[in-house]
Amino acid sequence: MRIIIAGAGIGGLTAALSLHAAGITDVGIDEAVPELLPLGVGINLLPHAVRELTELGLADRIAEIGVPIEELVYANPLGQVISSEERGRAAGYRWPQYAVHRGALQMLLLDAVRERLGSGAVRCGCPVTGLEHDADLLIGADGIRSTVRGALYPEEGPPIWNGLTLWRGTTLAEPFLTGRSMVMSGDGSRKFVAYPISEPDRDGRVLTNWIAERPTEGAAATGDWNRSADPETVAADFADWKLGWLDAPALIAAAESVFEYPMVDRDPLPRWTHGRVTLLGDAAHPMYPIGSNGASQAIIDARVLAHALATRRDPSFYEGQRREATAAIVRANRGLGPERVLSLAHERAPHGFDDIDAILPPEELAEISLRYQRLAGFDPASLNERPSWTVRATPALERLATFHVTLDPILPIGRTPWGERRVIGITGGSFDGPRLSGTVLPGGADWQIVHDDGTATIDTRYTLRTDDGALLYLQTRGHRHGPAEVMRRLADGEEVDPDSYYFRLMLTFETAHPDYAWLGRTVAVATGRREASAVVYDAYTLS
Repeated sequence: MRIIIAGAGIGGLTAALSLHAAGITDVGIDEAVPELLPLGVGINLLPHAVRELTELGLADRIAEIGVPIEELVYANPLGQVISSEERGRAAGYRWPQYAVHRGALQMLLLDAVRERLGSGAVRCGCPVTGLEHDADLLIGADGIRSTVRGALYPEEGPPIWNGLTLWRGTTLAEPFLTGRSMVMSGDGSRKFVAYPISEPDRDGRVLTNWIAERPTEGAAATGDWNRSADPETVAADFADWKLGWLDAPALIAAAESVFEYPMVDRDPLPRWTHGRVTLLGDAAHPMYPIGSNGASQAIIDARVLAHALATRRDPSFYEGQRREATAAIVRANRGLGPERVLSLAHERAPHGFDDIDAILPPEELAEISLRYQRLAGFDPASLNERPSWTVRATPALERLATFHVTLDPILPIGRTPWGERRVIGITGGSFDGPRLSGTVLPGGADWQIVHDDGTATIDTRYTLRTDDGALLYLQTRGHRHGPAEVMRRLADGEEVDPDSYYFRLMLTFETAHPDYAWLGRTVAVATGRREASAVVYDAYTLS
């Protein structure tokens, strides 16, 4: 199955990794921008998304770039706490919740795609401009202004703006509350959100991601993150915010840069899948950035789609699992989702409160939170018990390269306790493949043993230089054996049909070059043939 993904954002990259892990390896990503850069500000990865990235083998890498969020605090602008709830493992999940820089996460996923699918898997400067393609499936993962969605629904029009504008930025500041806290503060029309996205630096400061939101007039609903704003102007709109444990206006004013973004979404679609085309992430279900759920839902899409294609080869089954579920989140976010508690507290106590339990009883707060968790698929009980979407793929072989290794004449050492030992020096050669090509350097050898039954145990070690200058240390081990007459002819240098004898190898690579580090984590095997003064073998990676 051949698949093209439009868009190398978080959803598209996760889809490529998920498909590869499920045994679907002929995958390419076409990205419109000429170069992918670590742009954006902070986002949250909820436990259900962290579970999926963990099952893709990325847990350690995510932990390196993320800050585990252990507490979510809702407060009014006076700093009075409306509610405080544990998050991540502290809340009973088997997986943490991370706050990360969006660009750092995208680069992490991009590196993993290039390692696992090859350096050419992501083609930058190659926009998908319509529905025409030559693959088995085109996945539109190209964002809220998706070209693929636009081609499927040309009458839809621009994203829908709700009259609110967000300003987002990052600021180095002292940690607040637990240092692992996320705060959401609001007064019914304005909202301020903050959370750390780095560990403390030498001065004890952390990079703090913040979001300021208020109604505006006349904003263009473009969904463009690249419009700049003046930090001082934004800070002035929140000058009356007196949280106490966090100076919101000072945090805004100290940002090096601020980006303006109208709060937009789109109406849920009646259908995502049209023949050999389907949608994913923001292209399928753009939603307000409420509940910290946008990127997480794209990651879930990617995993469910890969599972559906690997087990049923049917993208409509994926749609059946995800379309109504995400439509419900879009609608819930329009109703403020779990952040509704901010509006309720303001409506019931606009000037503050002495006893939050008299304003918002604990049972009501808990019910609002749990209802949204269940709707979005990340309440602890359901998530911890849900079966995995990992597909245990049948191992498959992917061509690595064809090696042509030239040899010295055999140097017989004689019979040792292990058998007839002989050494065959390696004089050079070449190798060529889709991800690996270059020359074999002279100086290695095959320290071979021939056993009493005629089986030759191969043990070679030598050095490769790739076409781009990387040095690789290669060791091959394997066996060659066959009928006595065939092996005699082979020893005499005659041309022998390679199907008449068994010659198989396992390859182990070692390198310090980062572009080829994936070889050290890959199982590779080969089938070979012996020529008069060379060995030729076709090598494959085992998925």
